[in-house]
Amino acid sequence: MLCDQISIYPMPISDRIVRTDTEAVMWIFAIGITTAVTFILAYFCLSAGIYNVFPHLFYITIVVASYIFPVYGIIYTILLSLGYIGFQFSLVPEVTTTTIGIDAIIRAIAFISVSVVVSLTSSLIRRREATYQAILSSTPSGIVQISEDGKILDCNQVFLDFFSLKSQKLIEKDIFSFCKEPDNLKAFISSIKKGKSVPTIIPFTSTHADPSWLYVNGAFHTNGSYMLGFSDLSELKQIREEREKDRCVLASLIDNIPEPVWMRDVNGILLASNRRFKEITHTDTTCVGKEDCNYTVAPFFGFLKEDQDVIRTGHFFQSTETISFSDIGTCHFKIMKSPIIDLSGAVIGITGVAFNITQLVQMQDEIQQREEQLQTVVGANPIGILVIDKEKNVLLVNHALEILLGTEKTEIMQTENLWELFGYPSKRPLLLEVMLEGEVDLALEQHFKGVYHPSPTVPGAFEAIQFFPASGMKKAMWLRFTAARITNPKGEIFGAIETIENYTELHDMTETLGMSEERFRTAARMATDFIFELDHATHMVSWFSDKETIILNDTLTTSRSYHIDEIVANIIEEDQERISATFYSHMETMEPISLEFRVIEESNTSRVWMVQAEVMPVSQGMSKRTIGVVSDITTTRLHEQRERDAYAAIEENIAQFAILGDHIRNPLQAITGYNDIRDGNYKEQIQEQIVIVNKIVDQLDRGWIRSDSIRGFLRRNYGLMDEKRILYPELDE
Repeated sequence: MLCDQISIYPMPISDRIVRTDTEAVMWIFAIGITTAVTFILAYFCLSAGIYNVFPHLFYITIVVASYIFPVYGIIYTILLSLGYIGFQFSLVPEVTTTTIGIDAIIRAIAFISVSVVVSLTSSLIRRREATYQAILSSTPSGIVQISEDGKILDCNQVFLDFFSLKSQKLIEKDIFSFCKEPDNLKAFISSIKKGKSVPTIIPFTSTHADPSWLYVNGAFHTNGSYMLGFSDLSELKQIREEREKDRCVLASLIDNIPEPVWMRDVNGILLASNRRFKEITHTDTTCVGKEDCNYTVAPFFGFLKEDQDVIRTGHFFQSTETISFSDIGTCHFKIMKSPIIDLSGAVIGITGVAFNITQLVQMQDEIQQREEQLQTVVGANPIGILVIDKEKNVLLVNHALEILLGTEKTEIMQTENLWELFGYPSKRPLLLEVMLEGEVDLALEQHFKGVYHPSPTVPGAFEAIQFFPASGMKKAMWLRFTAARITNPKGEIFGAIETIENYTELHDMTETLGMSEERFRTAARMATDFIFELDHATHMVSWFSDKETIILNDTLTTSRSYHIDEIVANIIEEDQERISATFYSHMETMEPISLEFRVIEESNTSRVWMVQAEVMPVSQGMSKRTIGVVSDITTTRLHEQRERDAYAAIEENIAQFAILGDHIRNPLQAITGYNDIRDGNYKEQIQEQIVIVNKIVDQLDRGWIRSDSIRGFLRRNYGLMDEKRILYPELDE
């Protein structure tokens, strides 16, 4: 601002004549006009020969300029003096005026001297006022000067900060307009004048939402104004309100704590207690402020020796107490007492809290009972059980594991090398120790490669089967291990469990069963017949050899199991319905199957197969199965067909033999008659040949009779009929 540029030293608002740029311009304009008027008067005075009166008029502008603008006032005075001398010499040119010239110079020096004195005085006043202003500005209290009617005459920066305003906006303002209770402020100002003022707290309007609470003190000035001092108590009042609010919240929280809470001072005086404390001790607020009340129900709530020890040592104390109530029964409490320490570190009291741990005690008892039950169940388990914690310390061993390892429980619990119990030749982790590793898969591959697999029943568990020779164990045996991690509800691992069972007998049975199955499969592969198994639940047919492709087309040779409908589809169409109905009926009635069917081969030739099947006995819960044999009887049926053809040909030959006898016997009779009529040299010889031929014909007749008996036998046993019979025409072809 222009006024600040002109004024070298700061000065209080009350003593600054120039407060704004506008006022500075006005003063400069007034000084300039006064100077011009003075020179005009000087011109008329000098023209009239008056030399002693008008110079005094210059002192007015000199004093004003030097006081308001100290530095520039001196410069102004010097210029004014030079102008005065030059003006006087220009109007009085006569030499006879030498005295007047000297007088003009002396007056100019006097002008400058007065200006310097006034400027120095003004500067000194400004310095002192700046010091007072600095003191007033640095004080935390606001200072304001008001008139009798309440107009603000001056104030320090602290008072301005109360309202976040500039000085120009406060000067000449009514102080009562900023007050929330103007009547109280007027009464206070009246008491100042009477000399009976008492500092008071009055709310003032603030730029914030809440009013500023100001602590007001004051004094009466001799010039009729009032000097008021203000201290902002808003933060203090807010702090007190917040502390009171916090105290109420804390008291409410403590009062609503479901456990008894109480506080005592170092002398045992009860300072405070919550509602639960009063309910349990059957006391009321009258006990507050007393050293002790009648705590017959719960005597540990009184001022006891341990309370004094806590106060004396400053250490924490806790104990467990049991109380029997007539209405709720026996309760268990955990008493915790701690010292109350002030900011200096001194113990000023004691705080006590009684936690009702009845449910906790009951839960602990229940847990203990369950642990005992668990120990009983685990101990009675016929499978060996081993449990370790994260540090691989043994937590649990049952009796079955003792028997299996031939080692006492105490020795197993105390050992640090579990691998030695199983006879491993060198140090290595057990399966449950591997489960505690960070990289379980890598550890399994390292220590149990080829013998482990995921458990089919326990998610995240693994199983392994290993053989332990007699040199390591008490006796040679196969052991099966199943290990899993033990986690809490949060998924954190805190141990591992492993079940260990003697797998020797089962292993031997499995080996025997495997060998038997391999023998069966080998025999099935070597046999000319095909063996199959039909699952009644899935209707799937499994083959035990690789020759079933002979009766299946190429589309079914990629699998060892086929649905029964897929197989039936490869049979001659006229046999399909009969075969399918027979098998589905068999699965319902469990009746044995014995039937024949035909299959057309790729060469468009027909082959005859016979199926014989029965239901196989299975264990309870397993699906029923049928075991069957498929035999190629094409050759057999072809031979039978050919036998039938041969038998039919024989029968025809026998009939021909009978006819042949008749045909021979008739001519023979004619020859005999003719021989009897004629005599000749060869009659006897011819008769002898006729007898021989007749015997041969008789022999043929006897053969025919026997052949007729044989024919009846063949008809009865081989199905020979009078007409030719062919079972499979395509075979005859």
